[in-house]
Amino acid sequence: MKGAALVCFAWFASAFIGKAQFPLTRSIAQDTLGLLWAGSDRGLFRTDGDRAELILRTNPASVTSVLAYKKGVVAALSSGHVVYCSSLGCDTLLHDSTLIEATVKALAHGVRGDLWLGTYGAGLWQFSKGGVTRFSSGEGLPDAHVNDVLALPDGRVVVATDQGLALCNNEGVLRTFGEEQGAPDNLVLSLTMAPDGAVWAGTDNQGPFRWAPDGTSGPHAYPTGVVATGPVQTLLVEQHRLWVGTPQGPVVRDLGLERGTYRQRSEAPDELHPVFDLLLDHSGMVWWCTGTERLYIGDPAVLVVPEHEGLELDDITALCMDQRKRIWFATPKGLFNHSAAFSDDSRVSAVALPDAGVLPIVSLAAAADGGIWGATFGHGVLRVDSTGSVRRYTVQDGLASDNVLSIRSKGAEVWFATLEGLSCLKEGRFINHPTKGSGFVYDVLPMGDGRAYGATDGSGVVVVPMPGTSSTADGPRTFYALVQDTQGTVWAAGPGSGICQVGNGKVTCDGKDRAPFDGDLFALAASAGRILAFGSTGTSAYDPSTGQWTDLTARLGLQGLRAELNSVTVGSNGSIWLATTQGLTRMELRSAHLDPTIRTLIVATKIGSTVVEHRAGISTGHDRNDLTIQFAGLHYADPSAVRFAYRMVGLNDRILYTGDREVSFTALPPGKYRFEVAAFTGEHEDHVQWVGLDIDVMGPWWQAPWFVGGAVLIAFLGAVLIIRLREKRSAEKAASEQEKVRFQLDALRSQVDPHFLFNSFNTLVELIETAPEKAVGHVEQLSDFFRHILQMRDKELIPVEEELGTVHTYFDLERQRFGEAVILEVFLSPTARARSIVPLTLQLLVENAIKHNRATIDLPLVITVREEGDFVVISNPIRPRATTPRSTSFGLESITKRYRALHPQPMRIVTEREVFEVWIPLIERL
Repeated sequence: MKGAALVCFAWFASAFIGKAQFPLTRSIAQDTLGLLWAGSDRGLFRTDGDRAELILRTNPASVTSVLAYKKGVVAALSSGHVVYCSSLGCDTLLHDSTLIEATVKALAHGVRGDLWLGTYGAGLWQFSKGGVTRFSSGEGLPDAHVNDVLALPDGRVVVATDQGLALCNNEGVLRTFGEEQGAPDNLVLSLTMAPDGAVWAGTDNQGPFRWAPDGTSGPHAYPTGVVATGPVQTLLVEQHRLWVGTPQGPVVRDLGLERGTYRQRSEAPDELHPVFDLLLDHSGMVWWCTGTERLYIGDPAVLVVPEHEGLELDDITALCMDQRKRIWFATPKGLFNHSAAFSDDSRVSAVALPDAGVLPIVSLAAAADGGIWGATFGHGVLRVDSTGSVRRYTVQDGLASDNVLSIRSKGAEVWFATLEGLSCLKEGRFINHPTKGSGFVYDVLPMGDGRAYGATDGSGVVVVPMPGTSSTADGPRTFYALVQDTQGTVWAAGPGSGICQVGNGKVTCDGKDRAPFDGDLFALAASAGRILAFGSTGTSAYDPSTGQWTDLTARLGLQGLRAELNSVTVGSNGSIWLATTQGLTRMELRSAHLDPTIRTLIVATKIGSTVVEHRAGISTGHDRNDLTIQFAGLHYADPSAVRFAYRMVGLNDRILYTGDREVSFTALPPGKYRFEVAAFTGEHEDHVQWVGLDIDVMGPWWQAPWFVGGAVLIAFLGAVLIIRLREKRSAEKAASEQEKVRFQLDALRSQVDPHFLFNSFNTLVELIETAPEKAVGHVEQLSDFFRHILQMRDKELIPVEEELGTVHTYFDLERQRFGEAVILEVFLSPTARARSIVPLTLQLLVENAIKHNRATIDLPLVITVREEGDFVVISNPIRPRATTPRSTSFGLESITKRYRALHPQPMRIVTEREVFEVWIPLIERL
């Protein structure tokens, strides 16, 4: 998901997961790790927002319902299976042919660990270790067709059927509720629970209604058409908002407002898809699926109002909030106000202005006496009193200038930032404070003690009535915005300044190189203990107590929103209202928005190709020491921006970086390690959350303590014996050691893979039958190859050129089997070819590459031999065969031992970016 804001509602941004596309998704869930699961007509998918994995393929069956359960999910399939899936795979919990015709439409998790299944035709099922208990019409259920099941905290469940609601426990039906008991409609399709414990039910024809299972209060129903049009297919309550999934898209009702309904807007009717499932994730975001290939996400904390009652709100030039919690805003069409509770049925009030159409209002402020002040550029200032009457003040009334850029009110004082300096209206009289040489005064901040700060173009931040400036000589000289935090500290910002603390005659700035200060800056606000800066390149929050920055652009879906200069106001509840090019925007910051850390997960660990349960750590043997670790950084607002820092403590403590979601380690030596990984966004790694996995690679049995102890004891006794026979055996020992080394070298030289010989003979048989003329050449090549091997038996080193002859002969034989599916490329200088290597080194590595990797005509296996300084590097892409060939690992092991015996320079094996490389040291000829 790139965070592209779709104005699906009038009040928040919606987006889709660009890389995580799902076929015909109708159910979603989030596991305890935070990963999203989606059930579709093809199977069960899991995603971290960036990468989607098909965990269970069900085609031709489909997934009918998904429920978060333990560390994974439970999914019901149209094939009659109920399965549990996690990172370790999927297990069948239940299979019953009845469930093929009676589809499982709902799943619920009981407090005792049992599962409740709502079937459409076979009633309600309770599944536990003791088996299955069924409740249907004969047991008092209103109808056998169940549409939804809701588990209550006390162990009971509410069941929605085609004939009303039922309250049940593990013993049976306790109570029913339908039209006869006051329900607006018997056909109930969906259920959800509010934070206060009340149950909300969605009906087929009469919208949603609120029901108290214990009968403490009657149902509270919204008339159809007010909240939903048509069937309510899914419901969700978060904080004070009710989300309704309808055939025309999601609709939201603000339960705290008398008139507060927000519904999806789209100019194209075909863009309005039905909502089949809603999910409130761990961070407070709301997800929904529409039966298409996409998942959608919305932030309830962000309200975007692009237009209202035909009034376009994407060109607001000024705004403020008065003491009655009304929003005042100015557009080129005039001055308006209405309740801060924007909804489809709220109304805008217009203020009649003198000289309408020629008064460009650039700033608004609410006065302590209930009046509203408006600043114009060229026409002085306006005052609207509580009765709606308007009066204009100009230079003729004592104002310093008719060109006013900002107005602020503090107690009984009203301050104005003008082209001629600052003006203060107090007790009906203007007091002017010229700021000559300062250029424009863009903003003013009154302190309530007769002083005020001014943000100027050229003189930094000025303070009046005391003369002087509050700006460093080498610091920023232009500021656009001022704000005061709850601690009384003054902050300023301008183009490229960063956030600047003003005090003690100086300005101290931070963050000038980050967004939004690397573009045009428009406004500052103080809320939730943070200083927020809005600009053309994004929105950032600064914590004065810690110096911590948080980029809010993607977290709030504000990409592409361009604010108007100083057009921001903060409500009494801390909500921030901002005028942007996409409309009037409200933000209610949550702790999740302000936390800069990205939750990092280790999703799965593989030993070889087997997924193992990792929990806090894993243990493996020395012969199963190839590890792949998969991880994720949960940043659903903008998953493509996530990067990872990782390290393997104990192997190489150096921190490495990647944009991939997995890393591999091959041939880990025995020992104890700790893998650590952290996710972050942007270029800054501050405040990352490291998570770790302990890894214990156990050594072979001969390295076990009991064996080592016994060996030490034997060695001690042997040492005593050797000391007594020292003179007699010293010569024999030296001869024995020499013979031992010579024997090892001879054994290593004589190793040839017998499978190659068998394959060559098979190829020969095939050529005799199909192409006899080529059979003779094949035999000659095979003879040349083995003659080369016999000639090298007594050599410790050979020229690279001679080794290449053997390689080409071997490769020609292999080309008889694979044809153009294998390619050998050699890039070696004459100097490198003249140097020496251990015999059969390159041949064994080429053989291993062909043996262990897939090669096709469409995707050939390219083996490259190149020169890197004092090394010959042979590399090939890693494309493991579907069936892993049997291997003794002798090839690499033999080459390693040969170099260890003959040369001090070690051989290196590197696996990186899905490429396998072996670095072979070149040896000067002896």
